[in-house]
Amino acid sequence: MLINEAIDYIRSKYAYSCNLDIQKNLYLVSDKKTKKWIIYFMTFFDQETNMQKAYCHLLLDELGLNLSLQQAIKDAKVESVGKFLSLDMNKINDIQILFQLIDQVFYTYDHHIITLEDHVEDSTYHETPITKKEVRRQKRILASNPQMPKLNKEEEMPAKLKEMYSLVMHNGYYDRIPNFLKQGKFMAEYEDNYPWVDEYKNYYPCYHDIPPEILRGYFSWRKKVREGEYHPIATSLSYLYVYELLNGIGCKDVEERFDKLEEFLEHFVKTIAHDERMADIVEYWIFDLALDMHFPIERAKAYFPDRLLKLDRNLMTLKKVKDHTPLEIFQSLMAFSDRSFYKSPVYKKEPEKTKEIAGMIIKNAFIDYRIKKKTLFSFIFKGQRSKDYFPLYNALYERNKEGEVLTYDIDPIRIYHLNQYNNWDIKAFQIDKFDYKFLKGFIREIDRFLRAYLEIGRKLKTDDAFDFMEPYEEKAIKEYEEKHKLMDINLASLQKIRYEAALTRESLLTEEEKEVEQQPVVEEEKDVQDHMTEVIIKKLLKNEDVTSFLQDHHLFMEVVADEINEAYYDEIGDNIVEIEDNKLVFIEDYREDIEELLYGRK
Repeated sequence: MLINEAIDYIRSKYAYSCNLDIQKNLYLVSDKKTKKWIIYFMTFFDQETNMQKAYCHLLLDELGLNLSLQQAIKDAKVESVGKFLSLDMNKINDIQILFQLIDQVFYTYDHHIITLEDHVEDSTYHETPITKKEVRRQKRILASNPQMPKLNKEEEMPAKLKEMYSLVMHNGYYDRIPNFLKQGKFMAEYEDNYPWVDEYKNYYPCYHDIPPEILRGYFSWRKKVREGEYHPIATSLSYLYVYELLNGIGCKDVEERFDKLEEFLEHFVKTIAHDERMADIVEYWIFDLALDMHFPIERAKAYFPDRLLKLDRNLMTLKKVKDHTPLEIFQSLMAFSDRSFYKSPVYKKEPEKTKEIAGMIIKNAFIDYRIKKKTLFSFIFKGQRSKDYFPLYNALYERNKEGEVLTYDIDPIRIYHLNQYNNWDIKAFQIDKFDYKFLKGFIREIDRFLRAYLEIGRKLKTDDAFDFMEPYEEKAIKEYEEKHKLMDINLASLQKIRYEAALTRESLLTEEEKEVEQQPVVEEEKDVQDHMTEVIIKKLLKNEDVTSFLQDHHLFMEVVADEINEAYYDEIGDNIVEIEDNKLVFIEDYREDIEELLYGRK
């Protein structure tokens, strides 16, 4: 969850200026000197929506935030608590936004923050001993490594580095980008030979945040990169190099910025770091840079991220299903699902037939059905919306200040516009607004129908909310059989499906399956893994915390969750457990179904 990432961020960056108190559903962050709360997180289960909720409360004045942050949190705001800015964390889509808000809280209290330049009075370097504060900060950041060189009394810090640290007089929230540019340009040609291989973690790293030995290691690594040699380095420091390239530090012109960014993406991020998240971020940044540099439309399109291109193509396919094949439609809809459908026994046994019939069902329903006078496409995906857009907002980057009115029609459903005030907006589909709950039920109904019609796997229970799909399912079967010249359409089978769909929410096991289930199982032959899965499920049904149990048996929570969901997918057609707040929890919607499977009818 975002809360865990936020707590890790606070621990790694502000541990010496705050206290952390973590209780069952409450995470308190207080100022070390005043003891007052400055941030707190709460989690609770909302009975009305049947969902886990998480709220973040920050001691901030919203009006003091820059416009980009105000816009980014607009939809996440809830009723404030006192002087705290309160946000629904389920509506925060980018962790970087939360990190920026946390930074803003601490920079409000920046007289408590330990920085390397605390005692600098002018830009002239003087030989003074390192203060205790600085030593504490370095010890906090540096992991012990006997092979890592460290600066000592006999070893002088390079003069260039000393002068760089002295350049920063203020380190407030809005000083970070100007400070980064000032120091970055000053050190643009600097090289070192000081190997450093330890771990280092810092979000939005600036030069003045980084201890001297780590910074020397970074410049030594950068020298090799510029020579075409790529070696592993801490992720935070690799982002520092990307920030340099985005701002043209170490590049002779704009063209070289793009060349070096693409080269670094291919030869380091994807090949050395194998960091998919960073690869996505850097691809977005390269495109944003093309927008901010006001490139011609065709050239900007060339940098448009593949991930967004695929997303838009899938949406365009579903928007105009009449123009596409059932297979194309099926693949496009699955791209927005949790992909659990691929675990279905009907898909595993008859993948090609399943894809074609499912695509026909989707096509028929999307063409004909209306919910509140909206097509299914409009109901699920909500249509295009306009909102403010901030290129490279989550990077240390100075925006292009040249005023120009521009419009970029990237494709028929995505348009970027720059107005005369140098503000961007975007008109596109917003993935955070999609109705994923309805989509999940829609796909599950297709799974239920195909299991019943093809007589594969256990039958799933019906959901009255999707009764409207019956005529589209029957039409799809007729179309499929006519296409494949199967003239003996099994009308009896379709009639049987209608009858079963009208039953109450009873278990729909066939008599043969019931007999198999009732056969005695010899304990000695029972698979150990299945037994362990059952033990864990029974504990969860009793609302027990299984964290200690998993640790005692050396089991990874993520692996156990996947195994349980895989084991019960045939029966339930959905995930039955998930991880919330680093705990394995049972999804209450399926309690009755699982109890029936384990203990029989009550």
